[in-house]
Order: sequence, then structure tokens, then C-alpha cells
Amino acid sequence: MLLHVWRVSAFKCLVAALAAAATLIACGPKPHPCTPPHCPFTAAQAMAMADSQIYYPGSTVVSRTGTDGSNSVNGEPEDAYVTTWLATPATEAQVTAWYQKTLPAAGWTPGDFSVDPRGYSHYPFYLSPPLSPAHETIYVDFQPQSPSASGTAYRLAFAIGTP
Repeated sequence: MLLHVWRVSAFKCLVAALAAAATLIACGPKPHPCTPPHCPFTAAQAMAMADSQIYYPGSTVVSRTGTDGSNSVNGEPEDAYVTTWLATPATEAQVTAWYQKTLPAAGWTPGDFSVDPRGYSHYPFYLSPPLSPAHETIYVDFQPQSPSASGTAYRLAFAIGTP
């Protein structure tokens, strides 16, 4: 009988301790929400940024897609991307000159020009804190044109990652 009373008392103490612990956990500090720059940006956040919409005047958006940032294997956030294909009656030289003037005037640092094996011309520009809350990159890319094509098709790729 004494053993039974002891077990019941021990069980009641255990239940009371668990209830107290649950109350502390429920009322304790809540985890901080995952917000940039502490975690990856989403495609929606990147698409809403004005910097992802710096288009040569008179350009027409042909398509626009976004890709969420993600956590890499080593735990570092990967960039979120917005890719916009545009068309304009202007020449590639006019579009290039406009970006090379407009972006540096707004604090962007030009990167090295390159041409990939497919013939695409790449013009990178970078923006970092304190001008931006995170590292931003814009790539202005031109696809090779056929001799009969009029105007210019180009891609504005915007990436944003953590500082």
C-alpha cells in the first residue's frame, strides 16, 4: 500500500513538473522570424525591389520569373534571382551606354564585361552595403541577333543575397 501511495505521489509530481515546463516553453521567448539578411530572400521579395526593375526606357517586358534564395549545404543563404527578358527598338550600343551611365550614377560598381561561348554579352554591376541592405548584382545580357532582327532583346538578371 505504501508503495502504491508513493507511485501516485511521484506520478502527480511528474505531471506537475511537465505542466510547469510546458507553461514556461509556451510563454518563453518566441524564435526570431527568418527575415533577410539573416536568411535567404524570396523571389517575391526580390521581384518587389525597385532595383530588379531598372529597365532601359521604352523597353517591353517579354517575360519575368523569380527564384527563391535557399540555404546552401554549408548553411549560407544563396541569392534570390529575378530574370526579366526585354525588347526595345533601341540598339545594343544605346542600351549598353544607358546602363553604363545610369547604374554607376546610382552607386552601382561596374564589373568586367565578358562574352560567353554562346555569344551572349554580359555586363555585371554590383551594389553593396551601406547603399543596399544586402549584396545586389545586376547582369545586363544581350543575346546574339540574327541579321534580320530589328531592335534589341536583352536580359536583366537581378540577384540579391545576404551581406
